[in-house]
Amino acid sequence: MKKCLLTYTFLFLVCFNLSAQKVTVNELFMSLCDSVEAYFGDRFVAKDTLRVQNVYINKGGVAEIQFSNYLCDAPLRKNDIKAIYDIVRDNMPVKYASYSNSFKIYSNESLLDDLPSGALPSDYLLESDPPLAKSTAKTSGKNAFEPSKTPIVTRTTSLNKPSKGLNGRHIALWQSHGYYYAPSVDKWIWQRPQLFGTVEDLYTQSYVIPFLVPMLENAGANVFLPRERDIQANE
Repeated sequence: MKKCLLTYTFLFLVCFNLSAQKVTVNELFMSLCDSVEAYFGDRFVAKDTLRVQNVYINKGGVAEIQFSNYLCDAPLRKNDIKAIYDIVRDNMPVKYASYSNSFKIYSNESLLDDLPSGALPSDYLLESDPPLAKSTAKTSGKNAFEPSKTPIVTRTTSLNKPSKGLNGRHIALWQSHGYYYAPSVDKWIWQRPQLFGTVEDLYTQSYVIPFLVPMLENAGANVFLPRERDIQANE
């Protein structure tokens, strides 16, 4: 009886000790996450703290570190990506130390390398940013943001004929939702619910139609709307 009791006691203590020593992935990377947050400092105020959700080792022997959405929301530039990789490399937990030079960083299932929007004009660079290098990649030579040489619409009677600004550019704009037929009530109703005496389908349109669209058109743009822009009742 004493031997049996001692055996159960020993097993209980071993199991308790193992459970106490079990550390989550987030806890392993906690100091590393603190270092990444410190890197951004006041430049980025996040809604949540940075966490490591999972670590996967793929068949090629590369560790895939899955961070929370924090990095997706951060204002990332190419030098930020390099800095984050350096921080992770220098602060890799002992358990994953063998992957210090063989890892990839993900945030919200997106590879961190794909998140920055690319090089910015030189007048938008921070002092800490490296100088822009000339790209050697081949391009089609066509800039999607350049004005069209042949606008879809040409205003022949307009007194306002801008030559710069948005002249020649085409903008597709949506002034919110509209009517749809609801079989449950057998009538046409707005797509969005009533809120504080109005609906989104009307409220947004109340400043898009009389203000935003004319401002864009007066600057030279051709504005396209999927909903009727004419608010007169007999249309």
